[in-house]
Amino acid sequence: MDTETRTTVTGVSQLIRWASAAWILSLGLLFTFGKSVIRLYIVSECLLSVPSLAFFAMVMFSNLNSNHGFSIGELFIPVAVFAIYTVVPVSLGIKEWRSYNGQGRLEPSFRVL
Repeated sequence: MDTETRTTVTGVSQLIRWASAAWILSLGLLFTFGKSVIRLYIVSECLLSVPSLAFFAMVMFSNLNSNHGFSIGELFIPVAVFAIYTVVPVSLGIKEWRSYNGQGRLEPSFRVL
């Protein structure tokens, strides 16, 4: 790969990272100011988790051994982090979305201290 192409790919990658970080920050600010954006959060979180799921699938289907890269045995920590920081929040978001009373307000089923 020549230097110009590599630089372009890196630039696009950095742009996507910053755009997704800005999007997550804006969702957090909307939640902070009491806006009901749970459905938008759930969709966003699912879309942002696609690269991780693709990586997990690639490793599992390729069955790469430790000599050639990432092996299936090394997936434990990334999958655990994915479960804690993606699956749990999305599950809680779906639970809250289902408890939505349809009047523009949420009645949380749990309280944050």
